[in-house]
Amino acid sequence: EFVCVRSKMAEIPAAKLLSQFQQTLSHQEMSRIIEDLEALCLTISNTNGPDQYVTSQSAIMFLAHDLGYEDPDGFELSLGGTFDDFIRCMPFLEYKAESEDEGLLFRLKPRPLVPQYTKKTFKITKSEDLWRVVMKTVTGYIEIPEIEFEIGFDNRRNIDAIYNHISQAMFNLTQHVRQGRDSISDDHKEKILATCVSLHSMLDLEEPWTFILHDSEGTSEIHPDDGVCVERVGESRGGGMF
Repeated sequence: EFVCVRSKMAEIPAAKLLSQFQQTLSHQEMSRIIEDLEALCLTISNTNGPDQYVTSQSAIMFLAHDLGYEDPDGFELSLGGTFDDFIRCMPFLEYKAESEDEGLLFRLKPRPLVPQYTKKTFKITKSEDLWRVVMKTVTGYIEIPEIEFEIGFDNRRNIDAIYNHISQAMFNLTQHVRQGRDSISDDHKEKILATCVSLHSMLDLEEPWTFILHDSEGTSEIHPDDGVCVERVGESRGGGMF
């Protein structure tokens, strides 16, 4: 099955919002909020069924208390933005029109009934494309075919902009060279550094390039998904190292 999403609807600039929250919150605090938010949604889903929506007003009251904030206003001050905008950034959630009294309504996106290998292809042609949000789950890996490069499996879910996924890969590669400078051959070092140069040029968008998100269970996401071509097949694939 092959689908190419070509929505003309205006999308929330999710990655810009996410970047704003990341500048305000530490990585550890961001992870805590996401984990508690997902746990709350799971509890509601298990208690009332997967179709049950959560109101942002009730969720922020619970999270503010559970995470040790004085009140919801203090929680949003720490976020550096509104809680509703934070919800809109999360690729694992789906939301609908706000309730007049209770704010945004949201719930967990349903998991595929049957795990299925999914390949999501997105062509990077302008700087705004680098700020799409990508949720790479533990079964997902990233491929950049132009330079035969992969960002492999991880032991945790990672939610970040495309730009930051690539930047982190560059950092990991340079750290690998530094830490193994006495055991890595000069030829191997040169190849790694050449890859870093190629990745840097992609962030500078010297020419269009292709971002591919593979997932053996179909749970990884590119958000928003307009312009993303999706291929689903019944086959699992391997992943890279960085």
